[in-house]
Amino acid sequence: MIRPLLLAVALCWLPQTMAVAQQDEPPEFKHPEVIRRAVEQFYVPAYRDFVGQARLMHREMESFCQQPTADGLDGARAAFKQLVSSWSRAEVIRFGPVLNFGRLERISFWPDVRGIGARQYRQLMRSRDPDALEAETLRGKSVAVQSMTALERVLFDKSSERLASGTEAAVFACGFGAAVAANVAYQGGRVLDEWSKSPSYADYMLNPGFHTPIYVDSNSVAASLVATFTFALEFLRDRKIYGPLGREPGRAKPKRTQWRLSGLGLHSLTLNIQALKDLYTISGLGEVLPEKERWIASSARSNFELAAEVLADLEKSLPDAVGDPAQRDRLIYLGKLMRNLQRLLGEETARALGVVLGFDWVDGD
Repeated sequence: MIRPLLLAVALCWLPQTMAVAQQDEPPEFKHPEVIRRAVEQFYVPAYRDFVGQARLMHREMESFCQQPTADGLDGARAAFKQLVSSWSRAEVIRFGPVLNFGRLERISFWPDVRGIGARQYRQLMRSRDPDALEAETLRGKSVAVQSMTALERVLFDKSSERLASGTEAAVFACGFGAAVAANVAYQGGRVLDEWSKSPSYADYMLNPGFHTPIYVDSNSVAASLVATFTFALEFLRDRKIYGPLGREPGRAKPKRTQWRLSGLGLHSLTLNIQALKDLYTISGLGEVLPEKERWIASSARSNFELAAEVLADLEKSLPDAVGDPAQRDRLIYLGKLMRNLQRLLGEETARALGVVLGFDWVDGD
């Protein structure tokens, strides 16, 4: 399993390393339309939607904090669900500008296996540090208290029911939540800017060459598209499923499930899988496979459908499911489907299309 920092470094340097590692010039990727569709119809729109939802979240928090009511809290929680929904689509893009300046962790500090976020959140609530009430100064603090996971604590932990009480503690907590929402919108906005403002990351993917600082040829761009599936599926399987499952039912770790406080873990995971399926369909990656290799696309579609069925059939929330024997079996099966997809969309698709990878990254080595 790749550690998050190592994964970030591996992905950040993926195109350059691939180019250097090959003794011979890698073949050109012959389907630029696939890359264009992925960039223009999935990558950039995913971040654009997320930034829009993050800004709405910030406005909702500011409005609620100015007039704290029970209805206002419900509205903020509903906005948070929409924020998580949009992030779940962008979350599968685990390369590019989101890795710069720790933005990924500043947007979503997870997994947090040591409970750093919870401890630092409690410390902030006790100290009521005024620097935590402004997004600009909050960005100078630990990433554990400036991401969506911190906002989830504000809106859904045990003390959240008192947010509308008007007490000094409630006013501080609400102001902190608004600052976090502003920071998430800021971080997402910087990612979107780098993807869309010329010369942009999108430009580099669509027009590779030695004139760009990232992609020297079309093969390295195609490798990043393949890597989107590979590393996202590994992250979902190892972090969102196997991590909380533990080795046996009695050793399950429900507190390690994502979005546990808000109950959005299963919802997010379902949208993650749907996002990858959409990327595969939108890009047309399966459609450009040679005729004799079309079985890869057929198998990928079947595995995506089976994964969606497993998720739809889960009868409990993700924290409850990891400790329930029957539900655990379904989650283990889901993990196997993800491994199948990782092989099909990484190894087999790259082989069939002649995408040179340069080193064995498919299994996280």
